[in-house]
Amino acid sequence: PIKNLPLRGFPQGEEGAEDKNLVRRLRAGIETALGLAAVAGDRDFLLEAAALAGEFQDEINQTKRLGKTLSFQDVAELAVEVLKTNLSVRRFYKNRIKYIMIDEFQDNNRLQKELLYLLAEKTSAETPGVPGPEDLNPDKLYFVGDEKQSIYRFRGADVSVFKGLSKELSSCGGRALSLRTNYRSEPDLIAFFNPLFSRVLSSPEEAEDFEAAFESLAPRREEGEKLVPRIELWYFPLPDNDGEEEENPEPEDLLDPQETEAFELARFIRRTVEEKSLPVRKDGKIRPAAYEDFALLLRSNTSQFSYERWFRRLGVPFEVENPCSFFLEAVVNDITAFLRLLLDPQDLFALTTFLRSPLVNLPDDSLSLLLLQNLPDPLGPEGWELMPRESDRNKLRQAWEMRQELLALADRVPHRELIDRIWHEWGYRYFILQDPSYHNYLDFFDYFFALAQGADQQGLSLAAFVDRLIPRLGRAEKAPDLKIMKPPRSGVRIMTIHASKGLEFPVVILANAGNEGRQQNAGSSSCYFSPSLGISFRLNPPGDKAGNPIYNEIRDEEDTRQKAELKRLFYVALTRAESHLIVAGHHNRNKNYFKADSSLDPQTSLLNLFLLGLDFKFGAGIKPENAEVLRPYLKLLSPLPVREAESLSLPVKRRNPAEILAWAKAAPSPEFSLPRRQRGVLDFLRESSPPGLGESGGQRVPLPDPEMDSLIAANHWETLFGSLCHLLLEEALSSDPRPGREKEKEELLSDLGAEDSRALTQAAERLCQGFLKTPLGAKLKGGLEKYCEFDFLLRKEEGAGGLPLFLHGRIDFLARCGKDGPEGETEWIVADFKAGAEKEGSLAFAQLALYREAVGEMFPGYGVRCFVCYLRDGSAEELK
Repeated sequence: PIKNLPLRGFPQGEEGAEDKNLVRRLRAGIETALGLAAVAGDRDFLLEAAALAGEFQDEINQTKRLGKTLSFQDVAELAVEVLKTNLSVRRFYKNRIKYIMIDEFQDNNRLQKELLYLLAEKTSAETPGVPGPEDLNPDKLYFVGDEKQSIYRFRGADVSVFKGLSKELSSCGGRALSLRTNYRSEPDLIAFFNPLFSRVLSSPEEAEDFEAAFESLAPRREEGEKLVPRIELWYFPLPDNDGEEEENPEPEDLLDPQETEAFELARFIRRTVEEKSLPVRKDGKIRPAAYEDFALLLRSNTSQFSYERWFRRLGVPFEVENPCSFFLEAVVNDITAFLRLLLDPQDLFALTTFLRSPLVNLPDDSLSLLLLQNLPDPLGPEGWELMPRESDRNKLRQAWEMRQELLALADRVPHRELIDRIWHEWGYRYFILQDPSYHNYLDFFDYFFALAQGADQQGLSLAAFVDRLIPRLGRAEKAPDLKIMKPPRSGVRIMTIHASKGLEFPVVILANAGNEGRQQNAGSSSCYFSPSLGISFRLNPPGDKAGNPIYNEIRDEEDTRQKAELKRLFYVALTRAESHLIVAGHHNRNKNYFKADSSLDPQTSLLNLFLLGLDFKFGAGIKPENAEVLRPYLKLLSPLPVREAESLSLPVKRRNPAEILAWAKAAPSPEFSLPRRQRGVLDFLRESSPPGLGESGGQRVPLPDPEMDSLIAANHWETLFGSLCHLLLEEALSSDPRPGREKEKEELLSDLGAEDSRALTQAAERLCQGFLKTPLGAKLKGGLEKYCEFDFLLRKEEGAGGLPLFLHGRIDFLARCGKDGPEGETEWIVADFKAGAEKEGSLAFAQLALYREAVGEMFPGYGVRCFVCYLRDGSAEELK
């Protein structure tokens, strides 16, 4: 009854308020008691989960011991343990070191503080364990740091340790000095920052030990010519900002908000530099802003590719710490194609790419003439004789020499040497240097070289190295996570806020500020760890507030600490600016912060913190008429037609269409079409099967699931849902803990809101669990050998031109299992999973027939059984 007791009807005034507080406390106590009862009821599960976590920890430690490996955390812990327990070792080091100064100490933690205390202990003292502040040499330790710039919590930094230093050391005669003057930013920027940060950061009296407290900045003295900072908020308003439903969906020919922002920023920077319209102060003098004066800061790399693309299209020079377009650009594709050609001289795709690349640059007419002949070696002398021009003969001869030289070196010298020769000796670098608009690609060699070096260190063959590259081509993902030493060049710096710490820029653009990261998924983790409470497991579905109260407490604390660090990240980003500041972003369509009764916490993005700092009251859409406080800064972005944006891009260098057309008309018609020597299984079936099979797959039987189908169809998530089901099945069936699987799952759902992500995941889990309970699912799970996403290349009959045809396919799941018969006999089972709303009929069985043929050739002597597994109803149909 108390749990459901309403708070209405209590007396007004202090007496009524006290009664209400009592009811609230009783409610909270009841919820905690119910949660603890649930924990007691799930005791067996929790003990098993804890035991599993212990086994996992033991396995990690055993792996590190066998590999003779220590983590950074291990090194620090062992160092502290030695100094704590071995007094002679401690005496040696503390007497050897006279002074210790630590910069940026806000990025350290308690373990590192203990290490410093042990080394700073008085010479006369030898206290067992870690000495207290009263046992320290008073003249030995000197800490420097700023609690508002502690942004490396994900690496173990603990701002509370730094905050506690002042009290500890002051109690024993130490001194704390506050350095408040900001010499970096213009005084008018400081005047803007102080009220902004005072609304975002907690006051010193109210700040928790894990929060940075607000302390006003003091400006430097005004000297020389005055510069008026430009402070702007660039915002793309979405239709649901007013709490209204969107009547007309966004047309497909308009850039989405993210692309619009990237385009507008690129256009603004180019126009500003060309027109010399933005003054900045550098080295005490005012001059027009150049490209190198701009820094575009991001909370994470997820949207970096958009800025790279539009900066490149609009001719804005830039440099990045880690390019996200690495595997998309021609540089990587060209060099990879050349390596592929060394392995397979008949690889038509690699040959064409190589000949069209800057390494050869064979014109279209000569390339077509060469490929149509189906020569055994198109780069050889027979090909030279076909060339209509002497210049093309020389190019083809040089291509042959290039290939012969590297063929003699392949798998005899390190792979990095092959890359170096292609780049430097065979002139790819000179092609990049000749056009300033290509200079952004110069760094690509360093990353490719680092990739090759990593393959060399792992002892990979050239074929294995190329196999590692091919699946990543054409994907917008970061280059290897390596620190490359690069010479400074003129261009906009694109980097994360974390990478910008300690730097300063005349113009700072905080881009994609509406990005909410992953903190909206707080509470979806299966477990959390707290130094004081240990490990605690979730007993209820994500988002359900009930359940394990210990888990809930750790989860809520984690969420609070994440938001505290986001505020520090906000502070670091804005205070990098010397002269001008632009904040650009938009809100997630699934998050409506502008309803009057919205219960969403706005402290989830840098954009929202900026709005809170301007004293914007959430409840109405971001429009000049709705918020007087925004009017001086607000610039609204409008949906931009794709054609308009493309028309402003740099012109693409193309061959003369008239010349190509004239050659095509004059050239004799070929007697046969150029054969494709490699095809995907489905493409092959659709081209070679009877009419109707490739289009409809024969008879299609519906497998409806109204609740799930409405969600998937409304958002066009059919492909996404199928990929999610495959990942979950791979996780459940495979005994191999494949690296990156969890990250792949997160990236797959990264564009979804928490509610949609949860609903889609629950639906996929329901289908997968249903299949695992079937006899076939249980048999696959107990397989002796198991392979997920198993790739194969199947050689078929001779094709056109007398050349063999190779079919490439990927089997969802392949397992060697015991036969349902004599003991000891095994067979291979192929499972092709279907998560769609229909049974696909004969096309699926034609596909399985090729799978069976491929597996039979790879594992002769075994029986092969193939099944189409329909996850919607758990049925499995075997190929007879």
